[in-house]
Amino acid sequence: MKKITLIFTLITSMVTAQKFEISNMNEVTMEELQMTHYEKDSSAYAVILEERGHVYFRTKSGPDYRKELYIRMKILSNFTKDLGTIELYIIHSPGLDRQPDVEGITYNLEGGQIVKSFLSNSDIQIRKHTKYMDIMTLSLPNVRVGSVIEYKISSMASSYGIYDWDFQSHLPKVKSSYTAKLPLKPKYNIKQIGTLKPTTQSSELVKNCVGIEKCIEIKQEMHAIPAFIEEDYMLSKRNYVSGLQFEYDYFDRFVKKGKDHNWKSADQLVKDLFVFKLDEAKLIKSRIPKDIFSENNALVKANRIYDFVKDYFTWNGNTRLFKGRTTKKAISEKRGSLADINLTLYNALKAVDFKPKVVLLSNREERKLNKLFPAISEFNYLIVLLKIDGKDYFLDASDKLLPFGLVPFDCLNGEARIFDFDAKEFYWKQVKATLATSVKSSISCTLNDDETLTGKLSITRKGYEALESREVLSQIREDQYLEDFESENVDFEISSYKNVNEKNLDKPLKEIYEFDLDTEASSSKTILINPFIYGRLTKNPFKLEDRQYAVDYGYKRKYITTISIKVPDTYTIKKTPQKQAIYMPNKSASLIVNSYLQGNTINIYLKISINKITFYKEEYLYLKEFYNAIIKAESSFIELEKK
Repeated sequence: MKKITLIFTLITSMVTAQKFEISNMNEVTMEELQMTHYEKDSSAYAVILEERGHVYFRTKSGPDYRKELYIRMKILSNFTKDLGTIELYIIHSPGLDRQPDVEGITYNLEGGQIVKSFLSNSDIQIRKHTKYMDIMTLSLPNVRVGSVIEYKISSMASSYGIYDWDFQSHLPKVKSSYTAKLPLKPKYNIKQIGTLKPTTQSSELVKNCVGIEKCIEIKQEMHAIPAFIEEDYMLSKRNYVSGLQFEYDYFDRFVKKGKDHNWKSADQLVKDLFVFKLDEAKLIKSRIPKDIFSENNALVKANRIYDFVKDYFTWNGNTRLFKGRTTKKAISEKRGSLADINLTLYNALKAVDFKPKVVLLSNREERKLNKLFPAISEFNYLIVLLKIDGKDYFLDASDKLLPFGLVPFDCLNGEARIFDFDAKEFYWKQVKATLATSVKSSISCTLNDDETLTGKLSITRKGYEALESREVLSQIREDQYLEDFESENVDFEISSYKNVNEKNLDKPLKEIYEFDLDTEASSSKTILINPFIYGRLTKNPFKLEDRQYAVDYGYKRKYITTISIKVPDTYTIKKTPQKQAIYMPNKSASLIVNSYLQGNTINIYLKISINKITFYKEEYLYLKEFYNAIIKAESSFIELEKK
């Protein structure tokens, strides 16, 4: 059972409470209480009947903004036992603990009468989450299937991004309306996110919206808003959830008001912020092994520098880019932040006469970078780009399990900003993995007289597949690793296991299992064997009827399986998997299945290729059917009959 969690981020401060301006309570109707389902989404366990948001600035006293929220929601089914639990993330300044103003009512229909239960102070709990964030939990009383809950929240706030608004959430909404009152200075760039368009919208200048202040009043309203359903293979939902994003025209926490704010000035600012770290090649040069300087092969030399820096440092988990100590102290302690380590890699590569570049990006947990409006505060990760013999290598020395040419999967988030400080060139480039990712599985087995299979399974992994397995192998004992394997592959009984190149990151990771496996008897004379005994796809990751956002794999990939099953002479081979070749348009993905007999041995070959990174919404149904074809192909059986 899963509780309903509605997130509303508030940034609090010590202020005098004011009356709510956004809405009155007690708006529930008899029709809403009698409602048993939502016609536009019969699967919904709850629906937002109405939602209102209001953000406006204040100038006379206290913080700059007030943010208000009103929600009325119908509970339709017993999807969760904690139906009335609402969690609010509260960001606050150190030492200030004032709660937002909250009101809440639960409405139930009893004997034809509307009965109200009010939220009390004892129904509000606050627990510490991080240094600057608490979680406030509202437990609305007497909530059950059929209830309507109504609440409103108001808080003073002062933060960049306070105006942002999501019309769409994990629940469907009948109606959502939003009003934002923006001061004339600073100016704002307003971006409509997602595919849904407002039902109504307006923007006008108001002369006296906050006392004597002028402002721009933005109003938008949407009706019949579908729930946003997350699926596999997607970038951050923040790129797709329909709503409004407000960006200050000149704002960046590192840029002073009144300065020109374009990418030219932003690029110079990045250099200024890094200047004390970009010229420290001498500090690391003396620690580089002498024989690396005499290496003539450029790729070998770069690999050795990369391994040296990776082994030299331990990452302290800090990803802060623009503040903190100089790399000098990190080099002395052999421990540092992400920026310390990768800027030292940058300096070490320069020390042996390479021309590396600094790469700043936003990872997959965040929105893709907005190239139109410069804001270096959107960067949250730093890596290095090195070109050797015309080939680009993106490098991150903070993770000891990353081989040369592979960056964390989370870095594959579209284009990043490249900073060539020596050439004074700055441009955009998509971050890609240099190493190919694939899994090759080879199964060789024999059918025994007792109708069991005995054989060997070899799995060779490259790229991100190898990285993922190495991460697991580094964290648990081998016996636990095998136990987990047998839990995931329930038909297997492993008799022996070994791996090759677990520590040699530049080589493919190879695992070899010896196994026994039961077959499935269909009758006294017939045996059915599904030859795809390892790695078989059983569920389609794509279930939506119409996915309105792109499928993003992050990287291209291939899965190849070869199977060899030796059958005793006492059986006749009646049926083998059907040969087939299926291609998506433009061969963006392909499935190939082949099978043939070689005496009493059945040989099967299967290859699945995902040949591009991003599939757009127009291609979604093709991709969905492609995965259905994989499932069908891997559900094929070999049929044997006793002679």
